[in-house]
Amino acid sequence: MKADIHPANYRKVAFKDTASDAVFILGSTIDAKETIKVDGVEYPMTTIEISSVSHPFYTGLEKVMDTAGRVEKFKARQSKTVAKPVKEKKEQPAPKPKKEKVEKAEVKEAEEVEVMADAEPAVEVEVAPESSEESKEA
Repeated sequence: MKADIHPANYRKVAFKDTASDAVFILGSTIDAKETIKVDGVEYPMTTIEISSVSHPFYTGLEKVMDTAGRVEKFKARQSKTVAKPVKEKKEQPAPKPKKEKVEKAEVKEAEEVEVMADAEPAVEVEVAPESSEESKEA
């Protein structure tokens, strides 16, 4: 191991799983107030609530770890509520087509278009271009 790369308080510490009483010896800088003897050697000890030895994901067993009574409170709440039967939906008649709201400006434009359609068409008059000789005489 390289010298002077670890903190000064780096040492072997015992981590005790309170759920399964398993003990792990690991290098750590954690402050521990208790000690424990493992294989005749005394280590500073820190307790942990759950580890790979007691976690259901690793063990495949379901075990409830409830220290605050939350699970019991939840189960009590759930037992009080009665499952409501699912109501069947009645067939609803087809919705009526809604009238579209038309803005005043659109109505005005529509009226102008109708008025223009009723008017007589304009007569187109062809104007012959002036020849250059006629413009000289004038």
